[in-house]
Amino acid sequence: MPKEESWENILENISSTEPTIVLHCSKILCLSYDLLPLRLKPCFLYFAAYPEDFEIDVSKLIMLWVAEGFLKPGDQSKCLEDVGECYLEDLVNRSLILVGKKWQDGKLKTVGIHDMLREICMTKASAEEEGFLHHVSSKRSGRKDDTENPNRRLAIDCGHSFRTWPIQDSSSCSVFIFSERNFELRLCQSCRCLRILHAPRVSLPNFSDVISTFINLRYIAFTLNHTSSGGRFPTSISKLGNLQTIIAHVPCVSQNNPLQVPYEIRHMRKLRHLIMNTTFCLSSPSDREVIGGSDLRTLDTVVNFIFTEKSIEILVNLKKLRVVFEKWFCTGYSFNLNNLFRLQNLEELHVFVRQWHKSSMIWNHAFPTSLKELARDGVPLPW
Repeated sequence: MPKEESWENILENISSTEPTIVLHCSKILCLSYDLLPLRLKPCFLYFAAYPEDFEIDVSKLIMLWVAEGFLKPGDQSKCLEDVGECYLEDLVNRSLILVGKKWQDGKLKTVGIHDMLREICMTKASAEEEGFLHHVSSKRSGRKDDTENPNRRLAIDCGHSFRTWPIQDSSSCSVFIFSERNFELRLCQSCRCLRILHAPRVSLPNFSDVISTFINLRYIAFTLNHTSSGGRFPTSISKLGNLQTIIAHVPCVSQNNPLQVPYEIRHMRKLRHLIMNTTFCLSSPSDREVIGGSDLRTLDTVVNFIFTEKSIEILVNLKKLRVVFEKWFCTGYSFNLNNLFRLQNLEELHVFVRQWHKSSMIWNHAFPTSLKELARDGVPLPW
């Protein structure tokens, strides 16, 4: 066995070569990026926006890629979200992205990135290299005046330091705000180039007043103050004809007082995903109302929706549906549940029935043949 002095010599030798080893690994990893196909490079650089050791939701990441226009379907039978899954799996297979959690069917649920790869990703994304994204972190700089953005994308990691952080550069097209606690952000009307606003823990007090000016907006994730909004989703958002994804976190909403989403939102032809952490009411179209087919793929979580034939025509592309039925709304016949089988693209269906006597809820056993996942709670239907 070596003596204590021998072990100290070994430790010194390892320590002296460590910078060389790190530099050598960095060169190899940079080569992995350089050899990426052009279609995958922006998808990989996108990970520079996220904070260190952040668990990234795959579905939301792909929604962002779609809004950015990164995904180009080679197979016309595939939707953009499916293409995004293929791109992400390609990055995983190249050992550039770490797998976090998986769904029961084996699909990726969350992913992450190794610290060393993240450093390379941030270096490549910087203004000195690709000019892809500018990352600001209060954990590193401790300042909030470093938001001069030489690039089209701005990522701000707020930490615990600030309750507000102004966006001064009106040329930013994509803004990501990651915060460990809720705070407010006033949107500046001069930021007309804004296409992506990913700020899930940020409330926008002047949202209703200025949102209609962001005509280029494609993706928005934010916190909606249920009290100040009067229990209704801002009608002005329906004027954003390019909007594809709406993700709203609504705190402190009671089951007996769901959020009211205006019927005008059904006229948004490019809307693909409408997601909230609480139930919301979405009015059904009348038989006389003229509405073209929508591109809606996700509806989560709508309460007491009536599946009329007109509604089915609008939801023809729907792939994921979460719906809640409350006891205070008539009987099961009123919802036209027998029309669900007409949703021929539906893959995920989650149905929850609250406080309803089984005899008053009539459920038809007709499900679409495309269905891959069925979750139910309180539904009077035996497996």
